[in-house]
Parts: sequence; structure tokens; C-alpha cells
Amino acid sequence: MIPQDQYRVVFDLSEKGFQWWFPAFGVVFVMFTMVDGLVSNFRPMPYEGHQDECFSVQSETFCYSDYGVTSGFNNSASHGGPIREGLLVPVSYIGNTIIRLEVGSDALASAAQRGVVAVTAKKEWTQRQEHDQVLDRMTLGFGVAVVFMTVWWNLQPLRFIRFWLKPPYKRRTVILFRLFFAANLVGAIRYLIEALNRQQRVISEYGVIAGIAAA
Repeated sequence: MIPQDQYRVVFDLSEKGFQWWFPAFGVVFVMFTMVDGLVSNFRPMPYEGHQDECFSVQSETFCYSDYGVTSGFNNSASHGGPIREGLLVPVSYIGNTIIRLEVGSDALASAAQRGVVAVTAKKEWTQRQEHDQVLDRMTLGFGVAVVFMTVWWNLQPLRFIRFWLKPPYKRRTVILFRLFFAANLVGAIRYLIEALNRQQRVISEYGVIAGIAAA
């Protein structure tokens, strides 16, 4: 067992200030509990989410996500969090919410090391996106649809200005909106070109992409 003065606090709910009182209100009447031991059954959260990060200490299992709204600890390893397999940690919790987490100073990775893990996780997520055919088709379909939409804005600006302002319009107002619509068109074309150049595709895929854009 590591002496108490050799632990480093990586999360303490009380240090979050007033913002934690409302989300924590529902758990304040539940028994407070603390468990310490080695982290086991560590399952990291993918950078993009879709599943929680989980770990066990003795018989207790804790799960959380950076994308979840909670008053407790929720910093996953893929986003720079401190938890990994084999760490010796004391965990204070209420219900299933971690309200205080400590890690042995000798075992805690530095902020720079955790940052490298987070950057690597983000890079791997980006690569998965680039090789995901379904996501690629959805992205291109969306890009095509936005280009056509912004072209329509530029061809019939008065029709769409009405979504913001009621006629009649001053000449300066129309000019400003035309510039705004033109900037959106340029941005949409640039986005589409970048998506098209991201990877090679067979001709048949473009029919599916056109269908997605039309939808």
C-alpha cells in the first residue's frame, strides 16, 4: 500500500465549485463509500465515444464518458485521462459517481504523456473515418447537398433573405447578404473538394453519394 502522502489527487468533486451542486443533488443522500486497489478490467473509451470507459477496483466497476453530463469524474484515457490498467488507486464514490480519484505519484503519467495518448487516439479516429466507406459516402452526399443549397441561395437571394428579414430591403442589406451567401458557397465547394480528394473511389459509389445528396 502506498502511503497517503504519496498519492496525487487527479479529481475532486469539491474543487469544481458551485457548478457541481445541481447535478450532484440527486446523489447526496446515498451512502458515501471508498475503495482502493489495483485498476483491472480496464476498457478505454474510443476517441469518438459510442461506449463508456470502464475499470474495476476490487469488486466495484466504474464507467464514464467525456461525452456524458455528470458531476463526477469522466475524463477518459483517449482524451488525456489518467486511468490505465494496473494503477493503484483509491476511489471515493457515491452510487456510481466517482467524486474523488487519487493515483500513486510514481505511477501517474505526466500531462505531456497523457496528451500524446490523446493526440494518437484522435489521429487513429481520423484514419478510421477516412477508411469508413459509409461515413465517406454520407460526408460526400452532405457536401454535394450543401453546394446545391448554397448555389440556390446565390441564384435567388431575395427568397432566402426573408428567413432573416422582412422586405423591403435596403440596397446595402441585399449586398451584405449576397456576400454572405457567396462566402457560404465558396466554403461549401472547398469542403466538397477536400472530401473528394481524401481517397479514391469506384464509379459506382458516386451513384450512392448522389442518392444521399438528393435525400
